[in-house]
Amino acid sequence: MRRAGGEAAAGAYRCYSVPELSDLDKLLIIQGRNVRLQQATCLDRLVESDYPGARKVEEMDRVVDHLARTFEDRFFGALARNGGVADETRRERSLLLVSRQLEDIGDRLVELARIREGTGVPAVRSDILDLGQKSVRTFTAALEAFFQESISLAREAFEMVIALEEICQDLLNTYLDDGGGAANTAGSEVAARVLEIQCLRGILLAQLHIAESTIYRVSGERLSFSQYMHLERLAREAGARTGCFSYRNLWGGISGAVVGKLDLGEKGQWVFKDGISKKILPEVENLKKWNEVLEGVVPRLVAVDGEGGETQSFLSEFVDGELLSDIVLNGTWEEKVEAQRALHRTLARIWETTLIETAPEVSSVKQIRDRLDGVFSQHPRLRMIRRVGSPAALSLDQLLELAAETEPALAPPFSVMLHGDFNANNIMYNSKSGDVRFIDIHRSKHGDLVQDLGVFLVSGVRNPLARMTVLEDLKSLNKMTKRFAREFAMGHGDEHFDLRLILSRARSFITSSRLISDFGFAKELFLEGLYYLDKFSERVKP
Repeated sequence: MRRAGGEAAAGAYRCYSVPELSDLDKLLIIQGRNVRLQQATCLDRLVESDYPGARKVEEMDRVVDHLARTFEDRFFGALARNGGVADETRRERSLLLVSRQLEDIGDRLVELARIREGTGVPAVRSDILDLGQKSVRTFTAALEAFFQESISLAREAFEMVIALEEICQDLLNTYLDDGGGAANTAGSEVAARVLEIQCLRGILLAQLHIAESTIYRVSGERLSFSQYMHLERLAREAGARTGCFSYRNLWGGISGAVVGKLDLGEKGQWVFKDGISKKILPEVENLKKWNEVLEGVVPRLVAVDGEGGETQSFLSEFVDGELLSDIVLNGTWEEKVEAQRALHRTLARIWETTLIETAPEVSSVKQIRDRLDGVFSQHPRLRMIRRVGSPAALSLDQLLELAAETEPALAPPFSVMLHGDFNANNIMYNSKSGDVRFIDIHRSKHGDLVQDLGVFLVSGVRNPLARMTVLEDLKSLNKMTKRFAREFAMGHGDEHFDLRLILSRARSFITSSRLISDFGFAKELFLEGLYYLDKFSERVKP
């Protein structure tokens, strides 16, 4: 069997020709060379069944760890000198990511070297050793791509690593299913093989991260290869030449979706969104549906990529304007009122256009109950608030039971198209055109307008900064919105609007507390939710 060193080692780093390498680049190359040598040494010793010799990688790992610590010290020193300016530190941060992956590979190699020493089990199987030797070549390919700042080479390395990962999985399944094909294989041997495969998988995972760090180094944005390939295909569909586009992440949601701005210069600006298909697909379908019913209220869908896969992406029109939440925080009173009135005009048009004479499901109580475990998991001390009732105040369970008995009879005689996540930071307003646009509509459906309204009225006051600075403005704006919505609802025969809105606000306050890390503020929101449940019970108790 060919040794892991030799030609592959001699050719390592032959293509590092990027000009003007920084001191951090040079230090990282030294760290990479040491890990490469550590990897080759470990596998060469395992080929010879020289397990004490394989333990030499532990000594080598001390050097790798020292280089990693030195790199971090110099990295944070450079960060301080740059003042933490993002554009000036992206390159250095990509280097830090790779340094940490190199350190992880070194640790995995130490684990691999220790597995068979002193166990008396047979030599490492040839298929595992072959896999390890191939991983040396993929390691070199991933680092070369990174230092050459070549996404095409990084993609090749990525695909090579993925192919090895699939072999790892097949071998692991074989060993776990039938002991590697031999009925008399000892349990200790099977365990050793599984541990070796797991070590190699950890090394391959680190190599994937190194390859993906090339994207960060080149583009300045953290994207996985799957996300980048989606982005590249969609950019081409929008008119860009391969790799010739500007992209910046805007934000990432708690769902794990990535949202960014794709700039093609004269060919336009677009929003790129990527996430798991079960969340992206509904948003794609809702964008189509909204634009069929009310063109212009939501962004126009441009292109979709990844249909049928685990992840999916789309491009949509870039909406120019300000988030309503930002206007409330930073605008003048006149600007806030202007934006709020524009929102009311838009809602009136949506509700009138999409109204159907079908009573919707009303489910505020169910939503509270479904999310209480999440609330108490985040803040266990909230369990003790109103756990037991008294003549003066019902317990939380009693309040919810009373509301559950009453709520079904409160349904309105009509349904309208809902946003589904109607927070103020999902609403855009353009003061020049007067247009209001909705974003992030993956939960949109027909339902009770109070569902959206309860979320909207609470979305401002659950922001700690808004509560400290513009609370009175928020209260006045919420009164305006409540009055507008009540007039619409009453005008269409909704006699129980006020009661349902009380429940909807209780739901939004209580369930929002699970999203707040600060216990004091979470408790404040939770108590406001209880206040609205108390208010509801006072209105409906005989």
